[in-house]
Amino acid sequence: MRCRRSPAHGGRYGGNVARKAGPVGRADVLSELRRAVDQAVAGRGQILLLAGEAGIGKTTMLAAAADYAESRGARVAWGWGWPGEGAPGYWPWVQVMRALGLDIPWPAEPSGQAVRDAPASERFRLFDEVTSLLLAESRIQPLLVLLDDLQWAGRPSQLLLDFLGRRLPAGAVAVVGSYRDVEPAPGPVLAALAARTTVLPLTGLSPDAVTGLVAELLADAVADGLGGSRPLAGALARYHRARDRATRPMYDFTARLAEVNPPTPAEMALFRALACRQEDSDMFLGVLAGSIPLRQLMSPRTMVRLVGAGGFARLMLGQARPHRAVAARPGPHVIGAGRTEARPAPISPPSA
Repeated sequence: MRCRRSPAHGGRYGGNVARKAGPVGRADVLSELRRAVDQAVAGRGQILLLAGEAGIGKTTMLAAAADYAESRGARVAWGWGWPGEGAPGYWPWVQVMRALGLDIPWPAEPSGQAVRDAPASERFRLFDEVTSLLLAESRIQPLLVLLDDLQWAGRPSQLLLDFLGRRLPAGAVAVVGSYRDVEPAPGPVLAALAARTTVLPLTGLSPDAVTGLVAELLADAVADGLGGSRPLAGALARYHRARDRATRPMYDFTARLAEVNPPTPAEMALFRALACRQEDSDMFLGVLAGSIPLRQLMSPRTMVRLVGAGGFARLMLGQARPHRAVAARPGPHVIGAGRTEARPAPISPPSA
C-alpha cells in the first residue's frame, strides 16, 4: 500500500486535554505509565492496559501519560472506540494514523461488514502495513499511542492492537489502552490480549487520596476566583459541589457507624474472618467507605480466603453454634427487653 501525508488531526482529545501535575492517589499507576514512556524513548516499546469501571479515571491517566510523553520529546496520538453505530472499521486506528500525518486506504465501510468479511491474507497485509508505518515513524521520533474505550473498538481493531504488540519490542512505540472491565465485559480478543499484557487496574481512591483530592479542588477554586477566570463565590460553590460528590461515601459510612446497631451472628463471623488478615480488613473498610469497589472484595480469590477463615464457612452452612443471647442494657437506644427507642432521623450531608 502507498501512504501519503495528511494534516495532523488532534481528534477527540488533541491539544485540549487538561494539563495537570498528576492525578491524586494514582502515583503507582502514573509511575508505570512513565516507565513505559521511558522504555519507548530508549527504543523498547510495549503495551500497557488500564482497566476499570466507567468514570474511575482511565482517560485522566491517559492524559497524564500524554503530558509526560510530550515532556520527554515523544509524539502522542489518540484514538478511541465509538459506542454507537455508524463508525467505520478500524476507527481508533484511523484517528491515530491521521494524528501522525499518515493516511492509508482503509478497507472499511460504515457498517463494518467489509472489515469482518475481509480475507485473512488481506487483513494480515493491512496489519503489517500499519505496524511498519508506526515503527518507521518511531525511528524518527518516539511515539505514544493512546487508545481509549477499547471495549467499543471492535474486534478488527483489537486484533490489530494484538498484532502490533508482538512487534513493539523492536521499536520506540508505547501503546496504552483503556477499557471497562465490567458492563460491558471484555470480549474474547480483548480478554486474551489482557491475559498476555500488563494490566493496571484502577480502583476507588483511598481516604487519604480523597483528602488530597479535596485539597486540590479547593486550591483550584481559589486560584480560579483570585485569578479572575470566574467570580470567587461561583468558584467556591463549584468546589463545594465537587467536594460533596467526592466525600459523600465517607460521610455515609460515618453516619452508619453512628447508629451503632449490634452486629448479627453472620456479621460477627465475617468480622472474625476479616480479622485474620490486615489486607482483608483494609479492603472491607474501603468498601464501606466507598473508596474500593465491592467487586474487588467479592473477587473469587478473596472469597475463598474469607470462607476458610474464622468459622465463617461453618456459620454460613448453619453448622456453627448459635451465639448465646446477651441481654441488652438500657442505654440511649434500648429500652427494656426487645423494645427500641425511636431514633432521630440521620443528619443531612453538607449542602452544596
